[in-house]
Amino acid sequence: MNLVGFRSSFVILVLTLCANASGQSARTSVKLESRQRSKSSATIASKTKAKLTPQQQRAVRLLTSARTEAAGLEPEMRAFVLWHAAKGFEAVDPAKSKAVFNEAFLASQSVVEKQAESDDCGMDEVCHVKQFLQAGILADVARRDPEAAQELLPQAEDEVKDQITSLVIEHYITKKDFGRAEALLLRMADSKRYPYHAASGLMSALPAGSPRQLSVFMQAVDNFRQNSADDFPRLTGDLGEMVARFWQSLPPAAVLDAIDVLLNGAKEQDKRQVQHIGFSARGGKSGSFNSAYELRLFQVIPILEELDKARAEDLKKENTSLRAMTSQYPQGLQSIAENGKQEGGDFSIYSSEYSVDNDPARTAESDARQRLEAEILRRTERVSAEVEKDPKQALADAEALPLAPSRDLGLSPRVNALIKVARATRQKHPDIAKSALDTSRKNLEDIDPLQRGHFLIDITDLYLQMDRPDDARKALQESMKTAEKLYAQDADANDPNLAFKGVWPSAGLWWKCVQSAASISPDLPEELMAEIPDAEIAAYERVAWANSLLGKRESPELAQQHKNGGASMVSF
Repeated sequence: MNLVGFRSSFVILVLTLCANASGQSARTSVKLESRQRSKSSATIASKTKAKLTPQQQRAVRLLTSARTEAAGLEPEMRAFVLWHAAKGFEAVDPAKSKAVFNEAFLASQSVVEKQAESDDCGMDEVCHVKQFLQAGILADVARRDPEAAQELLPQAEDEVKDQITSLVIEHYITKKDFGRAEALLLRMADSKRYPYHAASGLMSALPAGSPRQLSVFMQAVDNFRQNSADDFPRLTGDLGEMVARFWQSLPPAAVLDAIDVLLNGAKEQDKRQVQHIGFSARGGKSGSFNSAYELRLFQVIPILEELDKARAEDLKKENTSLRAMTSQYPQGLQSIAENGKQEGGDFSIYSSEYSVDNDPARTAESDARQRLEAEILRRTERVSAEVEKDPKQALADAEALPLAPSRDLGLSPRVNALIKVARATRQKHPDIAKSALDTSRKNLEDIDPLQRGHFLIDITDLYLQMDRPDDARKALQESMKTAEKLYAQDADANDPNLAFKGVWPSAGLWWKCVQSAASISPDLPEELMAEIPDAEIAAYERVAWANSLLGKRESPELAQQHKNGGASMVSF
C-alpha cells in the first residue's frame, strides 16, 4: 500500500499495526497450511507406495539395481543406463525420476569424445557421444519439465543448447504461452542452428497478419541472410518452406524481400559447388533439381505469379530446365502436399537426396532411385488403404512388393507391408493375419540380420495378440539368435562397431527381446539376459525389463559404423 503524504500519522500507525497483525496471522496460516500439506504429501506418498502392484515393485527393484550398477560403468554407459532408468521411475516415482535424470546428465559431462577429430567420424553416436547423450537426456527432461531442462542447459554442449531451446519453444507454443516462446526464439535470432520448425509453429499459432507474426518472419529472414551460406538448400525445413506456408498472411513487400534473400543465397551456393537434389513424396511423387537456384525457384515461382507475374514469367523463360517440374507441380510445394493441401507444416516429403557433383550417370542413378522409392511408397500406401475393404487383395499386393529395400527406405517394403496387413487383420481376419506373418518369416531368411531381428520382434508381439504363445516363443528365439550374430559383428576385434555401445544393433535387439519376453512370461527376461555376454549391455537390458513391467516400451535408435563398411542409423 502506498500511503500519501497528507494522511495523519495516527492513520499510518493504525495501518501499520493492522498490517503487522495481518502479516503475523498470514505467517501462522502459512505454517499451518505447510504442515498440513507436508502431512498430506507424506500420506499420498505412503499410499502411492502401498498401491504398487507386485509387478511394479519388481520393476522398482530392477531399476534400483540398475541405478546402483551404473555407478561402476564408464561415463557414457553410466549416463545411458541412468537416462533410461529415469524414464522408468517416472511411472511410479516422479521425484526419483527427476533425480536420476540429473544423475544421467551429470554423468554425461564426464564423457570424453574419442573420435571427434577422426576420419571415421560419421555421426554423433560415433564421434559426439557426449552431445548425443545430453540431447537425448535433456529432450526427455524438457518434455516433462521445461524449466528443469533450462536449468541444466548452461552446462550442456552448445549444439545441444540450441536443440533443447527449440523443443522448449515448441512446448510453450503448445501451452499457448506465446510470450515465453517469442522470448526464447529471440535468444536464437543469430544462431547458426536457427529453429525454423519452431518459428513456423509460432507463426501458425499467432494471429494471421499480426505484427507479432511478421516479427517472427522477419527474424527468420535476417537469420537466413546471415547463416545460410554454408548449409545445403532444403525443400522443406527452412525459410523456403516458411515463405510457401505463410506468404498470403504477410505484407507483399516482406515476402518479396524474403524471396530475394532465398534466390541470392542459392546463387552464392551454386558458385561454390554444383548440387543435385532429389526427393520422393507420398502418392508416388518425385522430382529433382540440378542446382540450389532451381530448388528455390520451384518454391517461389507460384508465389511470384501472384505478387509479381512479370518477374515470374521472366524467371521461367530464363530457366527452361525447370519447366518439367513446374508443369508437373504447378503450385510448387502445395502441389507435392498430400491431396494438394499442406497442413501443420507437413508437405509429405518422405526423403531427400543431395550430391555435389555433376556426373550425368550419378544424377540419372539418383533420379531413378527417387522415382523407384516414390513408386514403392505409392504401392505401400495402396496396401494400407485397401486392407479394410479387401484384405485378401491387400495381402496379395504386399507379397508383390520388392523384398530388398532401397537406400533411403531402409526397411524391406514387402515384409513391412505384410506386417501392416497382419496388424490390421489380426482381430477380424486372423487367418489372413497368420498367412501374412508366416510369409514374413519365410522372407526374413533373405534380408540382413538387423532388419530380421526387429521384424521378428514385431511378429512375436502380433502372435501374442492373436493368442499364439508357442509361435511367439519360436519367433523370439529366432530373434535372440539374430542378436547374438549382431553382437559378433559389433564386437569384432578386427572391425568393431565404432558407434557408442548403447546404440549397437545387438543392444537394441536384445532390448526389444527382453521387452517382448516380459509379455510372454514374467521370468523369461531373466533367462534371456543370462545369455547376454556383455555386462554393460546386460545392465541396460535390466532397465528394459523393468520399463516393460511398468508399461513403458521403447523403440531404440540404433547405429553402426565399421571401418570396412558404411555407416547407418536405424530407428524402428
